[in-house]
Amino acid sequence: MKLGDLFKKAKKQEDVPPPPSSSALPIEQVSNLKAQGYPNDQIIDYLKTQGFSSAQIYDAISQVEARTPAEPFSPPVAKTPAPSFAPESKAPDNTEEIVEAIIDEKWRSISKDLVKFKDWQDSSDSRLDKLEQGFKDIRADVDSLHRAIISKISDYDKSLMDVGTEIKAMEKVFSKVLPDLTESVSKLSTLSKKEAVKKKKIKK
Repeated sequence: MKLGDLFKKAKKQEDVPPPPSSSALPIEQVSNLKAQGYPNDQIIDYLKTQGFSSAQIYDAISQVEARTPAEPFSPPVAKTPAPSFAPESKAPDNTEEIVEAIIDEKWRSISKDLVKFKDWQDSSDSRLDKLEQGFKDIRADVDSLHRAIISKISDYDKSLMDVGTEIKAMEKVFSKVLPDLTESVSKLSTLSKKEAVKKKKIKK
């Protein structure tokens, strides 16, 4: 148990013993705590929670430290309250844990943003694919229409060429037939005039 836990536990106890007499020194407690390996600062903090003043604690520590090994002081161990804190130990440095927690929290936030960006990218890629496919379909339709128009124009050109050929053939035919036809018409006209003159003479 840590020293801070001991202080909290001491404060939460309902039956707090009355403060010691102003003349009593915690020599026994200091001696026992030093024998268990506790440093002076933890002994001072602990004895303050027991109601001893700083002067009493310092005097008791001075007397215990002033005793020589030839004059050991061995009070009854049973009367000494056994503090429930461990020997001096440095508080764990949790800076690394705090940094890791902050990094983990930031990473989770970044991961959420990355997921949103990935969803947006997938949606954009899907729409771009659809647009690209639409452009390809339109281009295919335009190409097909262009080929159809070219084919029709070729057919029209061929038809016009055929018509032109036929016209030229008819021109040749007319060029051969027309002189004879013109001569025949002239002869018919001359004969018609002669007949008309004869009819006039007969009537007279």
